[in-house]
Amino acid sequence: ATGKGNANKDLMLHAFEEETHTNLGKVFDTTSKSPISDIADAYFICKYTAE
Repeated sequence: ATGKGNANKDLMLHAFEEETHTNLGKVFDTTSKSPISDIADAYFICKYTAE
């Protein structure tokens, strides 16, 4: 997703937003990083597992 094997939650969330044009904070009306970064992680795990 970021080209780094050790990307932090903020980098993964930014990569998700860039790729999907979706701001999960707005979708779920939250400023907490925990639930939305988990969704971004799951997205990339599924995406790269399917490839």
